[in-house]
Amino acid sequence: KGLIYKGRRTSLFSTDFSTPVSDFEVSMDSDNYQDTEDIAVTAKFRLNPESQLKLGRFLNTNKQIYLLAWTTTPWTLPSNFALAVKPDTEYVAIEQENNVYILAKARLEPIQEGETTQYSVLKELDSKELVGLGYEQLFKYLETNENDLKVYASDYVTTEDGTGILHVAPAFGEADSKMGEEWNLSFNPDIDDLGNMTIEQWEGIYIREANPLIVEELKKQDKLFKKEIYV
Repeated sequence: KGLIYKGRRTSLFSTDFSTPVSDFEVSMDSDNYQDTEDIAVTAKFRLNPESQLKLGRFLNTNKQIYLLAWTTTPWTLPSNFALAVKPDTEYVAIEQENNVYILAKARLEPIQEGETTQYSVLKELDSKELVGLGYEQLFKYLETNENDLKVYASDYVTTEDGTGILHVAPAFGEADSKMGEEWNLSFNPDIDDLGNMTIEQWEGIYIREANPLIVEELKKQDKLFKKEIYV
């Protein structure tokens, strides 16, 4: 009768018991949360040749251009399928160590904190000038579709932390899931119900143990801009 459908719902999840956990179960006890330290990274997403040529002309540079995106969950990076910018927001292109990096203007000073390498601002940009740009897949392990690996605009993006460019992994998190549905992105998780990675050299490794290994691979491939500890 067409009165039922099959879909997805994003939920908190316990990898100890391989089951979803309700919001109520988590919030009913005030002692359920504790501080923990995680690795946070700012990753370098390289523009694809077409977008490199287009933006390079606009910025009057032939140096390689990267979009900078920050995450506290490096284990989700292999499942990245889009980047998002905040609508009606100022961004900047900076030149540093023979590369050009793009991030929100409001996040320029915080992201440079502790950095010893000098930078210069090439140009200020509006977020709409970034929408539609394409970039290369960070790790070429999962299949993509024609809507993936592009820059979109979303009100979910904030300039309160990170770089003002949001890494979108539709398989993880409520906001990412909604953006994935809206933009018809690929839905390819890189972990199983036990929280173990399922791809390539990290297969069988629990996500928290995989984090430093993924960061090392980013560094090896020159895709790591910055690493820090986040509480």
